[in-house]
Amino acid sequence: MAKVAIVTGASRGIGAAVARLLGANGYAVCVNYRAGKEAAERMGADIAEKGGRAIAVAADVARIDEVRRLFETVDQQLGIVTALVNNAGIHGPRIRVDELAVKDLQQVIGINVVGLITCSQEAVRRMSMRHGGSGGAICEHFLRRCLYRQSGQRGSVLGVERGGEQIHHRAFPGGRGRGDPGQRGEPGADSHRHARAGRAGPRRRRYSRGPSR
Repeated sequence: MAKVAIVTGASRGIGAAVARLLGANGYAVCVNYRAGKEAAERMGADIAEKGGRAIAVAADVARIDEVRRLFETVDQQLGIVTALVNNAGIHGPRIRVDELAVKDLQQVIGINVVGLITCSQEAVRRMSMRHGGSGGAICEHFLRRCLYRQSGQRGSVLGVERGGEQIHHRAFPGGRGRGDPGQRGEPGADSHRHARAGRAGPRRRRYSRGPSR
């Protein structure tokens, strides 16, 4: 089975690094972007120069019609997706809640929630053995795991890991960053520092209630 991956928000930052790594490991890669066209095309060319296969596809993951077009383009040009990396994500303006504009809130929810779920839906429809697929993997930032949690599905936030559908779900650390300017989603300096230190995140400070014994 051919290995085909889609990485959203992959024009630069952690998304670009993931796309490059997948390409080096034999995956045909779709480098998705919304605003970073030149960077995404350079990434695709870089993967191709190293002997891999890659295409750069513009799509706003907040729009369902564009998500569908993204996956259909991959179907036609690379093959059926076997790995999805939901990397695209934004924080929105850092302002008081009473000053937050509805359009900014809708953009954050559109990319971080709607985009993540609709991309995963399209992937599951292609990967799941229930739908005639051969399995695959879906990865995303762990901070958004709660968006998928379903009652009665302990151990799986997509509800597809226990049904013999051969879809593996994993979440990876994420935070502030400067990725695709349209769809950011990579860890910032703190996450990189913890990664170099060999741990997943900041250590909790332990407070002593009295003298140690």
